[in-house]
Amino acid sequence: MRTQRLADGVSKAEISQLGDQHYRAKIVARGSVLATLETNGHDDGLDANDMFVTLTMDGQVHSWMGGGHQGPGTFKLAGGWTAKVTKAGELRYRAQIIGHDGVAATLETKGHDVGLNANGIYIVLSAGDVISAATCSAPTRHCLSGCAVAPPRREGSVRVALTPSWELSPKVTPPSAVPRMALALLPPWSSSFLQPQLA
Repeated sequence: MRTQRLADGVSKAEISQLGDQHYRAKIVARGSVLATLETNGHDDGLDANDMFVTLTMDGQVHSWMGGGHQGPGTFKLAGGWTAKVTKAGELRYRAQIIGHDGVAATLETKGHDVGLNANGIYIVLSAGDVISAATCSAPTRHCLSGCAVAPPRREGSVRVALTPSWELSPKVTPPSAVPRMALALLPPWSSSFLQPQLA
């Protein structure tokens, strides 16, 4: 098991390998396990009150603050991707991730948050219809794993979910990278997962 601090500066991920492309990350804050992400042949994601977290099939955790877009609608994401978010039912949203060659992936919440690594662009779609994406490389003060996103644009309550469902078309090439944007730092999210902390 290894431990990694997350972008809110309060919580951490405890990452364990369970098998080939099978990892589990427990999100822990102030001694309490708040959520669990798990990959088993697919990536996973979480919207933890405007802190977005992905766990990839190779066991890497990426987290960033803000940058969420409230759907439904069509939104420009980091890395040149476009997301077309639609409502598919109660707590069920679908996001088509579109690149230069068309639809590259589809995320569907089915009552829980989902995440995806789209060739180095990390995307989370929440069960509350919020989508956020970030590029990650060298760490910044806004993201301990180096994520850069657009300034935050949403309000809302906490959304927590665990097991994703997505499809990725291997024939589609990713769009070209776009310049990184500055991020406004937000206050940490509540360890209770019920109330956001207000500035």
